[in-house]
Amino acid sequence: MGAGLHIDAVGLVSSVGNTAEASCAAFRLVLDGFTETPFIDHLSKRPIIGAPIDWAQAPTLRGAERLAAMAATAVEDALGHAADTDDDGPVAVVACLAESQRPDVTAGQLASLRAALGEKIASAGDLHIISEGAVGLVDAFEYAATLLDGESAVQRVVVVGAESLLSSGAINYFLAGLGTPLCRLLTAGNSDGFIPGEAAAAIVLTGASDDERFGLRVRGMAMSERPEHEGQPPRAEALTDAVTQALAQAQIDIGDIAYRMSNANGEEHRFEEESLMLYRVCRPPRPDFPLVHLADKIGEVGAAAGVALMARAYWAAREGYAEGPAALCYLMGDQTRRAALVLDAVGKPLTQPSLASGTSP
Repeated sequence: MGAGLHIDAVGLVSSVGNTAEASCAAFRLVLDGFTETPFIDHLSKRPIIGAPIDWAQAPTLRGAERLAAMAATAVEDALGHAADTDDDGPVAVVACLAESQRPDVTAGQLASLRAALGEKIASAGDLHIISEGAVGLVDAFEYAATLLDGESAVQRVVVVGAESLLSSGAINYFLAGLGTPLCRLLTAGNSDGFIPGEAAAAIVLTGASDDERFGLRVRGMAMSERPEHEGQPPRAEALTDAVTQALAQAQIDIGDIAYRMSNANGEEHRFEEESLMLYRVCRPPRPDFPLVHLADKIGEVGAAAGVALMARAYWAAREGYAEGPAALCYLMGDQTRRAALVLDAVGKPLTQPSLASGTSP
């Protein structure tokens, strides 16, 4: 389910740009939005480095209101670039948010965010919330496919991912165990951690199209869940399953994939899991397999990570500097779920490639 969906437009607000166009230009230039935050590492007494968004509303907004404003900005950016349509039907909105299992994410917070999103996104005739973090992107695509099956009045679905790891609750949660391997933030005393960021990204989905308009086509996608044993090296069984199933659904060999995208965030165990999955899936091995990830530019952005990767893939293909037409995106959650998607560009990009391909931002 979901294969054949068409990504018609994208939007993004991040620490390096307030639109998808600006953010993706910054990615291409290998710029980052890292700066000192008000949060302090109490062992080193140094500020924690983060990647906050930089826009006029940011200093005055907090909590659910801030996330809703970020999401609304990304949705507005995406709809502003969507193809003109004569359809007057409703636009459904699917929101990907932080995992509801996290201790710093409460039911009350999710209820407040739902209400704020409903107020900010006026077009949300059908607002559906998925609280599964980055891997929720595949859940969102599957839900969108049910709305775009031709039996409902909905002709376009907006998927928006929004999260901020720069709240006191999130910082305290990921900083827990500072001075031990349990700490997950990058600090002066912990090199095996991530830089917290915040972002909102949106994509406009339509059903499979026979016209020649430019966009990204979702050829295959899959979700898998396998238990990992605490304290043991990752086995990558769920990630391997998800990637294998997505490739099979897309009817494409991994040797024909031009590049890959991942929500790897700097934590060693995620790179280990990726490496093990590639060892199993890539036969023969591919020594040159370009990788795109965004955590080294906008930090870990949680539920927004997968949608932000879609935005980067869209703009790279649109402007003609993508590493190739077909891409594999795989996403790792904090729990046991893993997701994978296979995409390719359809239609003619606006410009021809001007930079050599390879591992790109």
